[in-house]
Amino acid sequence: MNYPQISFGQLLEYESPNQHGVVAYLWSTWSVTDPRTFQTTNYWSLYDAWTGNWICTIEGVPSTGVTFGASQLVVDEKGNILIYQLGPGNSWLALWNSTHCIQNNPVTAQPFLANNWYWLWRPPLGAVIPASKGYVWNVTLKSIPMGASFSGIDYGSKAMLFSTAGAMLGMFMGNPGTFTDCAISLKKGEEGTVIKGSR
Repeated sequence: MNYPQISFGQLLEYESPNQHGVVAYLWSTWSVTDPRTFQTTNYWSLYDAWTGNWICTIEGVPSTGVTFGASQLVVDEKGNILIYQLGPGNSWLALWNSTHCIQNNPVTAQPFLANNWYWLWRPPLGAVIPASKGYVWNVTLKSIPMGASFSGIDYGSKAMLFSTAGAMLGMFMGNPGTFTDCAISLKKGEEGTVIKGSR
C-alpha cells in the first residue's frame, strides 16, 4: 500500500458540551500548478494518526510565506493551525483556521444536527473542503510604514511584526538608524491595530 508523505502532526484539543479531549492527526500537504494559468493550488489532507486512514482534504489553503523568510503559520494553545494572510502591499490581514474550515463544512442530512454543529467535531469523511470556509476575520491595515515587510509573529504577545529593513534568510541588513519597525495586534477585538510604541 502506498502511503502519503507526512508533512506534520497535530494535537487538537476540542471542548464543547458534547465532546472533550485531544485528538491526534497527521497532515500531508502538496501543491498543483495549472500549466495553462500558472496558478498554484495548495492541498492539505487530514489523516487519523492511529490508523493512517484518510479523513478529508482542504483545497486552496493560503500560502504561509515560509520560503526564505518568516512564517505566517502558527499553532495556538488549543492546537488549531492558523495562517495570517496578508493582502498586496499589506493592505489587509485575514485569519485562516484549519479547524474552523472543517467545522464550518457540516455534511449532514439532519437539519437539527447542522444547527448544533459547533457542539460536534465531525470531520466529513472523504470530503474535499474549499479553504474559503476557514476564514475567521479580515481587517484593513492602514498604519503599516511605507515599504515595510512582514518579519515574524510573536504569538505569545499576539503581535505581528513588520520592518522596513531588508532581510535575507532571516538576517536584517542595514543599520538601525535607517529602518522602522512596527507591530500590529492579533488580539481579539484589536486585530490590525498598531501597538503603541512599536514605530
